[in-house]
Amino acid sequence: MAPQSFAAADETTSKKKLTLASLIGDRIVAHDNRFLGGFIDDLFDPCSLLNEFSHYRSDFHNHSLFNEFGTYGDDFSELSAYNDTAEHPPRIIGPKNRFRMWISINPNFKPRLDPHVLREWLEAFDRASRQESSPKP
Repeated sequence: MAPQSFAAADETTSKKKLTLASLIGDRIVAHDNRFLGGFIDDLFDPCSLLNEFSHYRSDFHNHSLFNEFGTYGDDFSELSAYNDTAEHPPRIIGPKNRFRMWISINPNFKPRLDPHVLREWLEAFDRASRQESSPKP
């Protein structure tokens, strides 16, 4: 199932509207070069952020952006998307290792995607996927 176009609420990247679908093929990489998941259009790929059971979507895995006690998701780490003073938040890297944007709650990073918005998109995608796959009466 291809991701639907969930648009960013606080789009700061360009004139073109940012959507979950527009991130397919990109990946999230931390400042220490740790892979934090990819936007892979495969609901079963263990590296895909579209796979709701992936380690990279987990609230508990060490290498998850969404682990509030982990290096990349807490309020204090310099590598965290959720630290509003972090100087080295994760970034989204596109094809050919091209920088696309930061993932950070800090509005001073531009272009950026707020990790709360990303989580909302992924949860909306999960709901839409379940509705699409449920049997019709």
